[in-house]
Amino acid sequence: MQYKLELNLMKSQNVNITNFEDKIANFKTGFAKKYELTSRQFKIAIEEITKQCHACKKQKMHF
Repeated sequence: MQYKLELNLMKSQNVNITNFEDKIANFKTGFAKKYELTSRQFKIAIEEITKQCHACKKQKMHF
């Protein structure tokens, strides 16, 4: 009887570990996607700001 209890406990621990590993894998995938998207958007924003700075400098030179 004790063995069955221990076996059930071990099975539930294995399920918990598997669930945890799945959650970690999902987190890593989601984080990587969001990081990539944010990085691209940040790069675009910096490029646009740089373009606007150059445009302002050109306008300033004309005054």
